[in-house]
Amino acid sequence: MKITESKKSECYGLNKNEFSKLDPKLQKKILILLARVSEKSYRRGVQQGIVLKIKKAIAHNIEKYRFYYSLNKSYFLDEKRAISSMERLLTRYPNIIKAFSLKEKDLLK
Repeated sequence: MKITESKKSECYGLNKNEFSKLDPKLQKKILILLARVSEKSYRRGVQQGIVLKIKKAIAHNIEKYRFYYSLNKSYFLDEKRAISSMERLLTRYPNIIKAFSLKEKDLLK
């Protein structure tokens, strides 16, 4: 059974439990990788937005944010707090979890 029929979805073409035959530890590693890639892409977008807005060289703290802070954390730009990049991934793309046999609560430990 397909997760979604929408061609605009990140899960288009995936079946529910598509990756459930993989070892749960490997499933979690794949989702961690997806969360980190998502976070890295988000940071690139932030950087580009700032450069376009101020049309100046990138501020030093933006460089640190993009290249040196852990990709396991997703930082809020307007607050001094962060959540896990896994939590951000599952919030932004809730259908991704349907392709795995893991439960959200197990990923957010």
